[in-house]
Amino acid sequence: MLTHPMKKPKLKARHWLLLAITALVIAYPASLVWIHTSNARHERVWDNLRAHARMHGIPTRPTPDQLDLIHFYDQSQPYTLSYGGTNHMQGFKNAAGEIVIAPTYFSLDKHFHEGLVSAVLADKTQGFIRPDESVAFITDFDYVEPFVNGMAMVRRKSDPNEPFPPLRHGFIDQTGTVVVETKYDAAKDYVGDYTMVRERTIYSPIYDNLMDGLDIDVGLQWLLPNRLRFLDKEGNRVSPSTVKRSLR
Repeated sequence: MLTHPMKKPKLKARHWLLLAITALVIAYPASLVWIHTSNARHERVWDNLRAHARMHGIPTRPTPDQLDLIHFYDQSQPYTLSYGGTNHMQGFKNAAGEIVIAPTYFSLDKHFHEGLVSAVLADKTQGFIRPDESVAFITDFDYVEPFVNGMAMVRRKSDPNEPFPPLRHGFIDQTGTVVVETKYDAAKDYVGDYTMVRERTIYSPIYDNLMDGLDIDVGLQWLLPNRLRFLDKEGNRVSPSTVKRSLR
């Protein structure tokens, strides 16, 4: 008698959906635990890195250079801001009141940091200048921060067409070279050779969309987290263990 092999039953669409939901129910909490555990470790190592830096005199925040320069506004040179307000051209004087850097800048940071200060030049380009008024380099970011340990945090709007878009953070070195692309939700100033950034995950777009319609956070950052990462001065990702070894 001929026998026919039994056909394996095919899974129906609803079965596949049930399997997918089951996998998601298991995988989602597991991924949250993994991300938050990893983030907690990064936070602990970062605190140790800052404590180690303070102990050894390494800057952990922008430190103004000890220069005989005082920022000032030239009241005789007003200009109109984009929103209709008024500001004045800016420069630096010395302690005797003598002009050292002529007030030809639409904007100047109040202090030099590591030999450089951010400025909006007379042609309205943005850059950094030296104490001798020479231009170190030109930048095109929406925001720039002072230099700390040879690196300056820069920020760019995620969508220039939105009135208040989220900012993406990155870093430049003292030649103006972009070392860390402006793609991170947040970043810390470099402490020694390392920074800690907040990297977007697959949950980040969901969080952004939900927050558009909510006035409060309601714990969504815990449920839809970003991931903390360490980067070196070449923009490479490094492990917490690597940062810990540098403290010995």
